[in-house]
Order: sequence, then C-alpha cells, then structure tokens
Amino acid sequence: MPTAPARAHVICGGFPPGQPAGHDHDYARLRLLELLGEQEIKASTANDFIDVERWLPISRLLTFRPNSSQVRVQCYLHTGQYAPQGWYAPAERTLSLDRPFSW
Repeated sequence: MPTAPARAHVICGGFPPGQPAGHDHDYARLRLLELLGEQEIKASTANDFIDVERWLPISRLLTFRPNSSQVRVQCYLHTGQYAPQGWYAPAERTLSLDRPFSW
C-alpha cells in the first residue's frame, strides 16, 4: 500500500484575531515552513483553526514557553473515525529542544 506524502497545516496567529498578542507570528510561521521544506513536507497555513478539518483529520498543538527547552504536543481528532472526537490523550508527548525557546 503506497504511503501518502507528508503534509502539514501550520496555524500561527494571535488572540484576539488580528492582534499579535506579543509574539512575532510571521517569524514563527516562516521558520516552521523553512523547517518543513527542508524535510520536503508540503505545507499550507492559516491564522486560526476555522475549517481545519478540511485540511487534516487530526491537529497537533505544540505549546512553547519562553526560556524552556520543553515542548508540549497534544493531538486533537476532528472526527470520530479513529476514536471519539476531541483531545486524544494517548498521543500527548513532551519533546525536548536542543536549546531553550526564545522569542
């Protein structure tokens, strides 16, 4: 069975909508797209989660904190096809960066 090509849908925006919320979202978005491109992963982008299920059956939320090398990864299932729709706790992970995250 052939495997589907890897793809990602990068969501990077502020709250309230249209506001930067103290973060440089353009830099974060560009850097994530560069990293995905290096791995030959096709990517699309958005500023919020509206209609995200059109792009991917699941979402992964990565939570970074300034001056921490830990990244929390959570998985959200958009349909009930695999398991009940919602946050899927068995897929939650904590990853370690090679250096602390900074803005």
